[in-house]
Amino acid sequence: MTGSVEYFHLVEGQQFKTLSGQQRLSGEALANEGGTEGDVLFLSGQTVITGPIPRIGYQRIVAAGQLVAPRASETRLVPVLTMEGQLAWYGGERPRFFVGKERLGRGFFELVDEPLALVLVGRFELGDDVGVDLLGQKVAEISLVGTLVAPDELVGAVQFLTTENHGTIAVAEDVVDGG
Repeated sequence: MTGSVEYFHLVEGQQFKTLSGQQRLSGEALANEGGTEGDVLFLSGQTVITGPIPRIGYQRIVAAGQLVAPRASETRLVPVLTMEGQLAWYGGERPRFFVGKERLGRGFFELVDEPLALVLVGRFELGDDVGVDLLGQKVAEISLVGTLVAPDELVGAVQFLTTENHGTIAVAEDVVDGG
């Protein structure tokens, strides 16, 4: 056996629940409706919590892998969280979540009507048709878990907008063969 040891208070009727792989959970899902306050939740893989957490109905949440959660719920989540991996917080009224691999070009940003928070988990590329002005007008902040490749003229703006970085911001001209 390798890893760490986690102790739990034994509670009658307690359940140990596991979610693995790639998942998106609403903040309300952590209320554990139908469960008990003694239950324990194990998250493994990539988990994105897509909104504020009004209440947590678990004794403990153990996350192994990557967890992205709303900054506004940090004081509610941290006391019950055991983290083995990467934890990134996001803010903003209107977060947009991308998990996997995408290229975001000018067309995407032109459709954004108010600045948004970008939550990026995976490998992403900004098109060379996205200018510094457009990016600054349309993006309030970036939370990155992975790689974000941008043209050289955008790297400074991307670094400034990135409030959480658990990965790499790379210059497109330096990346060879999609690496």
